[in-house]
Amino acid sequence: EVGNLPVEANRSKSISVEAKAYVDLAAGSYPISIQAQSGQLSASLDVTAEVTGQPQLSLTTPDGRLSGKATIGQETALKLVLRNTGTAPARAVELSSTEPSGWTITFEPKKVDEVPAGQQVEVTAKLRPADKALSGDYVVTLRARPADSSSTSADFRITVTTSTLWGLAGVALIAIAVLSVAMVVARFGRR
Repeated sequence: EVGNLPVEANRSKSISVEAKAYVDLAAGSYPISIQAQSGQLSASLDVTAEVTGQPQLSLTTPDGRLSGKATIGQETALKLVLRNTGTAPARAVELSSTEPSGWTITFEPKKVDEVPAGQQVEVTAKLRPADKALSGDYVVTLRARPADSSSTSADFRITVTTSTLWGLAGVALIAIAVLSVAMVVARFGRR
């Protein structure tokens, strides 16, 4: 921003140089050349700027849907994608969750060593609704927290259904009741 700067003979003046990196600039070393010129005289200084970058994680599913289905009392696997759209790798990413009371959620793996910049890693969340849960929709929050950056989270809507075994048992009981009534009517007839 300085166009010219008067400097008296046998004197010196200090200036500050500020360099701003582009938002999507990859991590690495970048040379910067600083030049000063006065008439026929010139001076230059070469410095190197170290850009460290920053990870930018997102947590989603392979198809992008933030919903799933689970059955009461059974474990359901939910495939997740940890995507790093930042300019530095995300290291030591720990996975955690906030779930309804009585639910259990485990991750495979529980901790991801590294998600390189511009890449993604697949993990699996294993959900098990409470044995006494009611059928319906529930919200589960899943989080990914790298060691050197802020965490990211996503809310998933999980539709919980009862086991088809109970439905089959109910149909069997109704069939038995109908057959029993039919046998009684057939045996004793209408009186």
